[in-house]
Amino acid sequence: MPSAWKKTNTILILKPKNWHKNVDITRPIVLIEMARKLFTKIMTNRIEQTCRRHNILRENNCSILKGILTHVPISILTNILDNTKTTPDKEAWLILQDIKKAYDSVDWFSLLKALRKIRMNEDYIDILRDNVVVRN
Repeated sequence: MPSAWKKTNTILILKPKNWHKNVDITRPIVLIEMARKLFTKIMTNRIEQTCRRHNILRENNCSILKGILTHVPISILTNILDNTKTTPDKEAWLILQDIKKAYDSVDWFSLLKALRKIRMNEDYIDILRDNVVVRN
């Protein structure tokens, strides 16, 4: 992977209040090389097609695939909550995760383990590793 692709520019976008030089109330946006962005998009599309073709992601784990709606998992949760309301001796615990925030913080070794579990091509894994782990 070209070294220029590994360079980024981080721009802080101010939230609609006086920021008093407090970075916590800014919204960072990372600008990357256009060729890298295009390459990453192609890789993502190929991985998504492979997951579809070989039925790797299924049941409730498939909502990340294009064209898959989230209405089934939402319906399941609604039914569980409705059942809990009508049955006094039952409890329902619900944990939600903000995937937007989790996506960029996934540990590489956990991702590597998951990719190997689904038998991802080692060449793709090497390319992803180079794209994600080694940055200037």
